Amino acid sequence: MVFVEGTKESIQGALAVFDTFAEWSGLTISIAKSTLYLAGFSENEMNNILSNFPFAKGDLPVRYLGLPLMTKVMRKQDYFPLVEKIRELKAMGAKVAWSVICQTNKEGGLGIRDLKVVNKVNVLKLIWRLFSGKSLWGKWIEANLLKRKCFWEIREKTQVGSWMWRKMLRMRDVARRFHMRELGNGRHISFWFDNWCEKGVMFSLLGEHGIVSMGISREATVEEAVMCVRRRRSHRS
Repeated sequence: MVFVEGTKESIQGALAVFDTFAEWSGLTISIAKSTLYLAGFSENEMNNILSNFPFAKGDLPVRYLGLPLMTKVMRKQDYFPLVEKIRELKAMGAKVAWSVICQTNKEGGLGIRDLKVVNKVNVLKLIWRLFSGKSLWGKWIEANLLKRKCFWEIREKTQVGSWMWRKMLRMRDVARRFHMRELGNGRHISFWFDNWCEKGVMFSLLGEHGIVSMGISREATVEEAVMCVRRRRSHRS
C-alpha cells in the first residue's frame, strides 16, 4: 500500500520509484492488479486522474491486512477481527535467512546491507574523522570529552558523552588495528596509548606495571618520554 498526495505529479513520482525498484531488484508491480482509492476529490478530479493512469478504481471502505480502510477514525471493534486472528497465528521461522538476503543479486540475494555491519562501519568512520580532520565536531570532542587525554586511554564505562560516543569507545579494539601514527617529532603522540612503535601499543604490551617500571607518566608524549629517559639515565628502560 502506498499513500500519495492525490495529484498527478505525486502519482507519477510513486510510479518512478517503482520503476527504480524494479531495475534494482527485478521485481515489477502489476498495474493490472493495482487499485486506486480516492478520498476527498470531486468527480471531475477523479476522472482526470483515472484518465491519466491505467488503475482500476476502488471504493472505500475496503479491508487491507484485515483492517478496514475508511475516511473516519477507527473504533475498537474495527480492530477486533485482526486482534483475534493474530492470537490464533502460530509462530513460524523466516523462510529465507537474513544472510542470504544480504548477498548480492548475482549470488541470489537482494543486495541489502547487513545493518550490524553498516553500524560498525559508521562508528569506525567517526573514529577516523576524529583523527584525520580538524572539524568543529572533533575540536568539541577534544575539549569536552578527551580533555587533554588520548582517545585510547578513556575508560569505556563512562557516563560522559552521548550513546554514540560510548559506542565509539567500545569499537576501539577494532579501530586500533587500522590506526598507526607517523612518529615525526613525537610531540603530539601518546607514548603509552598511540600505535607508533613497530612492536605495538606500549600500554598493551606492558600495562600499568610498565608505567611504574619505566617512570614515564600516563600522559607523556613520545617526545616527553625520550627527554625523561635522557634526564634519568639511572632508571630502568
